Amino acid sequence: VYAMADDGTIGSLVSWHTAGANAHHAVFTLNNDFMLVPYLGANLIQVYAFDETTGAITPKSSTALPAEKSGPRHVALHANGKWLYAINETAGADSTTTVGTLDFLAVDQTAGTVASVATFDVPLPTGYTGAKNGSEIEIAPAGDLLFVSMRLDNKATGNLVSYRIDQTSGALTLIEQESSRGVTPRQFSLSKDGSLLVVGNQNSNTIAVFRVDPATGDMTFASDRDVCASPRFAKLAAVK
Repeated sequence: VYAMADDGTIGSLVSWHTAGANAHHAVFTLNNDFMLVPYLGANLIQVYAFDETTGAITPKSSTALPAEKSGPRHVALHANGKWLYAINETAGADSTTTVGTLDFLAVDQTAGTVASVATFDVPLPTGYTGAKNGSEIEIAPAGDLLFVSMRLDNKATGNLVSYRIDQTSGALTLIEQESSRGVTPRQFSLSKDGSLLVVGNQNSNTIAVFRVDPATGDMTFASDRDVCASPRFAKLAAVK
């Protein structure tokens, strides 16, 4: 954690901690009291108490994912503040495994704890048995849909997968999988209304855009184009 100066420049180091290998993401609970960090190489999610006045972080609790070597990469916190979803990068390393995985965890933002609830399969293209390499995860603005991307082996065309979120239990139901129209969909973003999804296909040097039906979660390819070498992140901007 770094201080930020009034002019927006980055100031001095305020606080730091490591709970294992490959800290890969960070999100805050809705009350801003805790920071949730997936450690990909350590197979756990660490909860830090956060002091919003000083910026200090203090280890509070952690939970290991149920399956060894799942490799939680990125996480998405539901707008209700209680449900956390983690896309796994290294799950199913065995070449005979025909699915990737994502984990669903319960968050207690008063106690500062997370607890595993369930693991869900992430489907792969028919006949594909290589590396899984889950990458990005995002919840639609309405809180009823969840999307993930799979880079696969960084040679095959990647995958985008959508799920419906049960609004009572948080459980996921698969909607569909869709080709990312390029190799290595490292990251994607939804528009603010959830009607568009844009993905950077890193090893194809392309950006692809999909229309999303907010009611059904179905994705329809709209267009793509060549961009810079190795596009790793893609964001949609609101232009007025």
